[in-house]
Amino acid sequence: MKLPFRKSFLSLETTRNRHLGTSPHPERINPDTWTDEYYFLNHPGQADIQTDLFFDYQNNLKAYPIWQKMAPRPSTSHAGPLGTLRFLVSGCRS
Repeated sequence: MKLPFRKSFLSLETTRNRHLGTSPHPERINPDTWTDEYYFLNHPGQADIQTDLFFDYQNNLKAYPIWQKMAPRPSTSHAGPLGTLRFLVSGCRS
């Protein structure tokens, strides 16, 4: 079952569709987004890795809290007057 799925899931057409989705303006999306992904998906071993991740999604979802604890915290920003962007000092230090 995995082989036909893998062939479709990792195809250039499917990769393109993941990026374009139902966008009302697909012409605004840089084709590099899906061609770069397609290139990396075709590196040795990636087909197995991506297929295993897809079929084990329920366990990946359960692991999100663990991964989030391990990931660095992003900087915090707030929009100020007239849409100016202000970064909090504490966010810059994290």
